[in-house]
Amino acid sequence: MNKEKTCTFAFNPLYLNMNFFYSDDINPPIIILPPDEAHHCLHVLRIRTGDEVMVVDGRGNIYKCVYIHTKGKTCYLEILESTFSAPRPYYLHLAIASLKNHDRMEWLVEKATEVGVDEITFLNTRYTERKLVNFDRLKKIAISAMKQSQKAYLPLIHQQVVAFDKFVESCNTLSQKFIAHCYSNLTERKILGKIYTPQQPALCLIGPEGDFSEEEVKKAIEMGFESVTLGNSRLRAETAALSVCFLLAFINEIHT
Repeated sequence: MNKEKTCTFAFNPLYLNMNFFYSDDINPPIIILPPDEAHHCLHVLRIRTGDEVMVVDGRGNIYKCVYIHTKGKTCYLEILESTFSAPRPYYLHLAIASLKNHDRMEWLVEKATEVGVDEITFLNTRYTERKLVNFDRLKKIAISAMKQSQKAYLPLIHQQVVAFDKFVESCNTLSQKFIAHCYSNLTERKILGKIYTPQQPALCLIGPEGDFSEEEVKKAIEMGFESVTLGNSRLRAETAALSVCFLLAFINEIHT
């Protein structure tokens, strides 16, 4: 019998040693695994009829299932129990310039998903060198990181690189929006951890290798973004973005 319940934490500790899969093809009591997940289930882990597994849909729903059968390349699971994981008490949107090295973007998406991020936008800035991004690859990495870290939410990764000016002009409804940059001569840069209000939505802009241009920083300030610093060290773009994830996760944890 299917049982439904709600939990504050992502998963019941009793499920920690179970295999986790992702699917958005859910029609209770049946779940169909997508091809990549089905291959991993059947040919890598060699799950057999009657074996129990866990499935997440990336939207907070967690399902304890039993493997029923395969038809062609389609893998069918039956839901035994469902749980809803309450979302975190804050929301983080990272907007970062597309990086020259795609491996570094993949690393960022993986680690940010593990630590905690809700939304990622890649920007085309003056000094952006890479205009094309393999979004399918990034989504697969985010799914893998979500399962590995046993989270119930998949971050939204916007499927196009957005022009910097267009993006900052579209964010006029947010109350907490920050731009991290190295131009101490342009404006006072406040310490992010001191001005961020916990348990509230936040957007943080991170520049490319070489930082934003001065004109971009001025544009963001005109649009209501606050200039912030992440410390005295000069960080790589992906390190700066991950530092924001760690910082906000820590602040919100101690204010829970």
